[in-house]
Amino acid sequence: FWSENDAIVLSAGTRLFGTIDGPKCDAAGKCGFTRPEGADERQYARLVQRPYEAGWLRLGNDGDHLGTLSRHFSEKIIAPLLLGEFDPTFIPTTRPADPDPAP
Repeated sequence: FWSENDAIVLSAGTRLFGTIDGPKCDAAGKCGFTRPEGADERQYARLVQRPYEAGWLRLGNDGDHLGTLSRHFSEKIIAPLLLGEFDPTFIPTTRPADPDPAP
């Protein structure tokens, strides 16, 4: 998952302090992965990237750095992906009735 909304941690933060592998730039979680020159094309062909979708806000994911931690997002998007049961036509229609508790 990547999101242009993750401007604080994966843009400002990584431009100031660097990514986990050192470069001071936007991280892949902000703009998606790009295959470096010379990298194994077969390995990158296995990478499935999912950009942020506005409808995920209804599941408690606002696209910031912690948005994917929402219980409702995990239940409706992440778990089905891991179980091979994801429905790509699923569109969230309502916001969660009981928001995740504050950390």
